[in-house]
Amino acid sequence: GLATVAGMSLLGGHPQISAYLYYAWGSLVVAWCTIRGGRLGDWLSAAGAFTTALGLGTLLAAVQLLPTAEMSALGNRAPHGLSIQQIFAMGILGPSVLQLTVFPIAGSALAFGAVGLACATVGLAGRQSRGVGLWALVLFVLCAMLSVGPLTPLFPLYMALPPLAWFRFPGRLMLVGDFAFAVLAAAGADRVVRGREPAFRVDPAVVLLALLPASAVLYVAAAHPPVGG
Repeated sequence: GLATVAGMSLLGGHPQISAYLYYAWGSLVVAWCTIRGGRLGDWLSAAGAFTTALGLGTLLAAVQLLPTAEMSALGNRAPHGLSIQQIFAMGILGPSVLQLTVFPIAGSALAFGAVGLACATVGLAGRQSRGVGLWALVLFVLCAMLSVGPLTPLFPLYMALPPLAWFRFPGRLMLVGDFAFAVLAAAGADRVVRGREPAFRVDPAVVLLALLPASAVLYVAAAHPPVGG
């Protein structure tokens, strides 16, 4: 499962995204063990299985990684840490900054949308999905803060995590952030529409909690329509 996915991601020629995914999967393992309240043996077992899967995936992709590493050592982009100027060769104000500040609701294909934001608001409301929702929320916030570079004080953490400083354009981290947002929004939509109780029941308080931010974001979207809209 995980070994195959990791290997295919590397073989697909996306080492930067694969590195992001490795950290995201690692955080999910930590969240899963925490939610289950596992003992030390459970933590060690999960860590061992996770490490083995990533190792097998990397080994699967070695047929491409090894020649790539050899060629990179001979070129201008040897695998080593880049400076902030090199990482942001096209400037700091990239697509992730626009997504988070200018087009969070509408006006861009990167926008989260009014419905998505409303569902994400109640992503932590369900008891059974609260753990996964909290993981998704924390992952999204971290991805959002790290993707905008030195604009937040957390960027030194990004530079310290191997091998993230090897790659340009940290805004690509929002590919993982968008996935985390989708998980949070899905948990909220599931809580509102189906409920997580043995018998079907829609909690009026949860519905109200979803409608309030939905009304707010729709008002903002109407007051500030996208360019050309």
